[in-house]
Amino acid sequence: TVVEGEAFQLDVNSAVVTGAVKDGVGNLKISLFYVNGAGKRVTLGSSSVAMATSTKNYSLSISAAQARPAVGSQLGIEIDNVRDNGIGVDNVRLKTK
Repeated sequence: TVVEGEAFQLDVNSAVVTGAVKDGVGNLKISLFYVNGAGKRVTLGSSSVAMATSTKNYSLSISAAQARPAVGSQLGIEIDNVRDNGIGVDNVRLKTK
């Protein structure tokens, strides 16, 4: 549950494991979200990145001000492959600041 004044950092290790690497084209999308009182999913922040074939760390930071609307709600993590290649994801970490 999100508490007033909390900020978050999401770190994900990921790489392209099958298919072509498309330079400059984002294929990994990471997001933090919550579900509001009306049952609607609300994204607090997201990042899309172009991955390489070697594993790298990708991060998303959400400030306390950005997280304020989610106070009292559970926080969700979305990791999405938005292209037609296969990706590997490991070592997903969520830290509060």
